[in-house]
Amino acid sequence: MAFPHPWLPPFDYKISILGAGGVGKTSLLKTFFGHKFSEKHVPTVDDYFIHSVNMDGVYYSTCIVDTAGTYAFPVMRRLAIHTCQAFIVVFAINSESSFREAFEIIDEIYSIKVKAGSEAKKIILNLVANKLDIDCRER
Repeated sequence: MAFPHPWLPPFDYKISILGAGGVGKTSLLKTFFGHKFSEKHVPTVDDYFIHSVNMDGVYYSTCIVDTAGTYAFPVMRRLAIHTCQAFIVVFAINSESSFREAFEIIDEIYSIKVKAGSEAKKIILNLVANKLDIDCRER
């Protein structure tokens, strides 16, 4: 499968991180990859995190697509769903609307992937609750 951006090499696995705006998708990725955590929210349009994983002595290249959380870019979200093999859907525990949106995104993932011929039971998806570090009074 060709990757939609010709300047990026092909990858063994493509993973998309999706969720409402401001739920902390980029912060999760930056923290996971050892980058400095920032309290300041800067909306993401589209970003890529490239990572190599060693499993049993075999290296696999992975591209994690960090998508925009706003409705301003629905085509980019659909493109990410079409081109990725696995999904991380994030919601913030202090935002009920982000929880509802997470399930709308999950429905969209299943709809697009099943229409493209994937079996529903073979779709790899994780639902992640974020912002557990926020004080209970702020939730």
